[in-house]
Amino acid sequence: MPGLRAGGLLESALERSRDGWVDWGQLHANVEAGHAESVCVLATALADGASVGFLERHRRERLDRTSEEIRYLETRLGGDHVRASAAIPFLFPRSK
Repeated sequence: MPGLRAGGLLESALERSRDGWVDWGQLHANVEAGHAESVCVLATALADGASVGFLERHRRERLDRTSEEIRYLETRLGGDHVRASAAIPFLFPRSK
């Protein structure tokens, strides 16, 4: 229907708790220090159904391997990446 916005039945519950699930500052510090070589959050691209890996890595060199099945995007991870990973239309909407 025109003008109808279905934000998601669980959107407010997810918004309130998603940033409390992960200590993002500590995660970034661990990756930067090399305690974790990389951290990846997977999601599905709505446009083409491809798997997308949001990747935060310790080393900034070119990726050693590529995958035809997963499209990697290097980024600094955050709550929106978790939200994109959990997106289920009408329950958990896609990231803004």
